[in-house]
Amino acid sequence: MISTGGGTPQRRLLVIGSGFIAAAVARAAADDWGWPVAGIYRNYNNPDFDGLPCHQLPPTVAQLTQLIAQINPTDIIVSLGSSFVPEINRNLDCALSEHLNGPMLVLDAVSRLQRPLTGKIIVIGSASEYGEFDDDPVNEQHPPRPRDHYGLIKLSLRHIGLHYQQQHGLPVIHVRQFNVTGAAQDSRFVLPSICRQIAQATRHRAEGVAHRVVAGNISVRRDFLAIEDVCAAYRTLLLSGMAGEVYNVCSGRAHRIADLIALAGEVAQLQVDVEVSTQLLRENDKVQSNICGDPAKLMQLGWSPKIQMRELITQMIKKYSAAAQTDGNHTATH
Repeated sequence: MISTGGGTPQRRLLVIGSGFIAAAVARAAADDWGWPVAGIYRNYNNPDFDGLPCHQLPPTVAQLTQLIAQINPTDIIVSLGSSFVPEINRNLDCALSEHLNGPMLVLDAVSRLQRPLTGKIIVIGSASEYGEFDDDPVNEQHPPRPRDHYGLIKLSLRHIGLHYQQQHGLPVIHVRQFNVTGAAQDSRFVLPSICRQIAQATRHRAEGVAHRVVAGNISVRRDFLAIEDVCAAYRTLLLSGMAGEVYNVCSGRAHRIADLIALAGEVAQLQVDVEVSTQLLRENDKVQSNICGDPAKLMQLGWSPKIQMRELITQMIKKYSAAAQTDGNHTATH
């Protein structure tokens, strides 16, 4: 590691992946933490990485080892693959390639470096690894019992990381990520979908008229965490997490989807009617109606969630409304 002027070792982050979480962590590290950041992407060079050195994922372990050695990071975050569960369960071949082959290639390449990492490797798993559970909230001691392809793949990733930690000494931390959300997230996910629909309805508000919001199972309860809090959690784990361990990244509070729709309508001062779409129903929703994580283990390291749900929904609706207004003005002038 190089040192800063004050003698504090300078961390250098390599983010492998280019999706919603990867881009947010890379920007937070570069803009807020003051860490030099580089990225490696598989297929999509996310414009949110603009200004940061980015490279396409090489096809072989040897080439990737050489590239990582050139970047010379202290810490790595592995965030490869889509987290949109219906798509993963429909396209298993692609999911296996993205979620298992890619991360295993990365860990094997790091194990071949001549100089070991001085920081940590975060591998992002999922709350889906727990599957069906009785504990509420669920902590890291609960035995994982995945009920779908996504959970099974992510649990396999945990075992792969543990192998490289135990057999090769890699400083791997496995994260069980619950529902992360924010305005930049794909609108197929539930909270961006709700807030986008509400933002669109505000442009056509009419007194006494209820605006329709289309959603899936609105009776399930899910543990949501703002992307800003997720980034802070990852920083805490990079600095203070223990290699070989599993950490829940979650809020510790579950929200019923119907209540979130009502809250979004209240924030926007709209009357809302809900239409349940069978196309948006997930198989897992039929199995586990309440998914809430226990973040106590992570909080013992000094992290805690800062953004409350009303604030998060307000921020998202404002951003979507501003974007829609900008798009409308652009269309009107062309």
